[in-house]
Amino acid sequence: MNFLNNGQGKQKNTRAEAFFIINEYTEKGSYLKDLINKYIAKPCFSDLDKRFIYEICKGTVKYLLKLDFLISLYSKLEIKKIEPQVLNILRISAYQLLFLSRVPAYSILDESVQIAKKYISLSSSKFVNAVLRSISKQDNILSYVDKKIEESIQDKIIKLSLKYSFPQWLIKYWYKEFGQDRTEKICACLNENPSTFVRINSLKTNKILISNELSKLRDNFIKRDDKLFEDTLVLASTQNLEDLSQFKEGFLNVQDFSSQIAVKYFLKPKKDERILDLCAAPGGKTTYMAELIGDTGEIVSIDISQKKIELLEENVSRAGLKSVSTVCADASKKDFLDNTGNTLNRSFINYFDKIFLDAPCSALGTISKNPDVKYNKNLESIRRLSQLSFSILENCKKYLKNEGKIIFYTCTISDIENQAVVEKFMEVNKGKYKFEKNLVPAILKDFLNKNKICLDENINNYFEIMPYYFQSEGGFITSMARLV
Repeated sequence: MNFLNNGQGKQKNTRAEAFFIINEYTEKGSYLKDLINKYIAKPCFSDLDKRFIYEICKGTVKYLLKLDFLISLYSKLEIKKIEPQVLNILRISAYQLLFLSRVPAYSILDESVQIAKKYISLSSSKFVNAVLRSISKQDNILSYVDKKIEESIQDKIIKLSLKYSFPQWLIKYWYKEFGQDRTEKICACLNENPSTFVRINSLKTNKILISNELSKLRDNFIKRDDKLFEDTLVLASTQNLEDLSQFKEGFLNVQDFSSQIAVKYFLKPKKDERILDLCAAPGGKTTYMAELIGDTGEIVSIDISQKKIELLEENVSRAGLKSVSTVCADASKKDFLDNTGNTLNRSFINYFDKIFLDAPCSALGTISKNPDVKYNKNLESIRRLSQLSFSILENCKKYLKNEGKIIFYTCTISDIENQAVVEKFMEVNKGKYKFEKNLVPAILKDFLNKNKICLDENINNYFEIMPYYFQSEGGFITSMARLV
């Protein structure tokens, strides 16, 4: 059966909407965030409705493997034998029973049965009713599921996979690199609801003024007073942020804290510098660079997508910045910024003081925001992405001045895409580049030490950001200086 158009009517049924979204996600493998935004665009949904749909859909995908394990405990049919649409009803319902304690169980059961009856069949509604009633009768259901996983699963990789609902290949990959304790910390942190980091445009306002203004409109601030967060506000959500006048007028920009760190403390933009900004869209890092140099100097921002370039230009314009130029180009191709290959019609060979590469990656560090990421990647795709990143590194080096620096940044936790790429680049260009010494600034070390997080002092060539460091995205940063 195909239910992909059933969510397009005028009815206001949040659980049914979640059902349509999860059906399309599991059938087509579409990006979850885009799917949700498409379905909740109807005027009949209030902000509360939209938040509820987001919660159910993202939570269901986040805990998909764990939910299937739970369903298997109470279903007479094996998971693989349950009709996909029926299974999706059970998944979204089981998620609510497990994690949304404020929602009455009878409401979940009643609506789920009605959805099955209306969109599938009477027999399927009876099956849904039987399974969900059995689940709802179990006391302390979340603890019960974890106990069952612990008791019934012997293999440590499968056990962690079910406990945190991460694919086995990814658990195995991280386990080999980090061991069990750090792998569990990574998974647990990526399962937490993410904060939203809002960066203040210091050319237009300051933190005190904007905090006072926003506090009158919102009550979802998360207090972070440390000097490290001097440019940043932390919000529990971004619901309707784009509708605020402060956002429209360029006083604010949504930018994850890990990428803010990469720009401020590793790129360290200075006035009048020339900076090449690669894979730049949608422009959070670009605008931060321009603000930090006081909108002096020159930033040339590159992206492969014209649509994304237009979004970047919109964000630059909203921030009121003049130092940024944009070029739509494929940086994985040789000579991508030569005279004949760019719209600026001038040479950029040996031109830039610094190059910032936000490298294409698997985005495993963003799973807390985008839970579907962990299901749409594998080792083969990770290797392809690492090759792409290496190509861009090789192709951009001709545009860097002697003694200039390349800052390599990703939002993933993956040695194949991170350490292996920069080590290969240093080997291929042996004697022509060196890693920046004392890479991690004291302000970061002090913050981490204060929070009882110890960095490996033997690793000086890069900074690997675990998601639990700052309750932000995971990532990787290194800085390589070109020798004379």
